[in-house]
Amino acid sequence: MKYLLIIILICFSACDTFDAGTLGAFQQWCFPVSQSKMAQGLTNLLVKNPSYKIPEKWKYLDNWSERGYESLEGQIIYFKKQPEEMYYISYFSMYPQSIGNDTDSNITKLAIRSVNNGGIKWYGIDDLVKDSSEVNRINKRFYVEIILKLEKQMNVEVKKDESDL
Repeated sequence: MKYLLIIILICFSACDTFDAGTLGAFQQWCFPVSQSKMAQGLTNLLVKNPSYKIPEKWKYLDNWSERGYESLEGQIIYFKKQPEEMYYISYFSMYPQSIGNDTDSNITKLAIRSVNNGGIKWYGIDDLVKDSSEVNRINKRFYVEIILKLEKQMNVEVKKDESDL
């Protein structure tokens, strides 16, 4: 009985070692487009800005499916300019008149889920929340370098999601 209890405790304490869990999000942005239009927008952004593509030296870090996040619609955006880093971003659609979307059209929310500076660890919002200046820097960079470009390219008005603040 004692061994059974130990095995059960080990299994429960190791659960999040094997499970993908949930990723928090940095600032979320609401696009008045469908999820497929967002996917196309991100593809076009990478075509027009090839410097955002993951460099060969960091391709091994693109292992989100292996880590259990294959169900997320995600993309990695790379920044060469200092600080050199990558953002794992994801997006999801909210249908008209659904919880969180009281409009009559689709809204797709886009947000950074994790940040990596070339090391083996990806950092989520929970890892950085105590360093508000770093969170603000990351959110600002994402807004200036990605959100504004997507907004112009897709010819839409993007809104900051205030519900998480």
